Amino acid sequence: MRVITLSRRTFTEEFKLAAVHRLQAGIPIRELSGELEVSRNMLYRWAREFRKAPGEAFPGNGQPHWPGGRVADLERKIGQQALEIDYLKKCLQRIDDKRTHRFRRDQRSPETSVRSQHQPKTDAERNA
Repeated sequence: MRVITLSRRTFTEEFKLAAVHRLQAGIPIRELSGELEVSRNMLYRWAREFRKAPGEAFPGNGQPHWPGGRVADLERKIGQQALEIDYLKKCLQRIDDKRTHRFRRDQRSPETSVRSQHQPKTDAERNA
């Protein structure tokens, strides 16, 4: 199974402040976004946070999008469900095999089938 890991870039407070100051200086957001390799939405968010509370903007590195324990729990759950699916598939295959085997057996020996017990006897069977 191939697992794709998503890594999030973290930016220092100084980097964010410098980006916001450059926006305030009049540099177009599209140009700044390309230069810094940061999405325009991220730049808009940083500018909004700075406008709300300039002294309290960007207090830490933020929280990771997927805490490590949560990812491990989800991977464990996926593995468990994959095992359950395999087990149930095998059970269904066994049931299908038994039905097919029983059907074929009934087709080969009609005297043991339920249908043949209810059929009227032929003249040869009655006279025997």
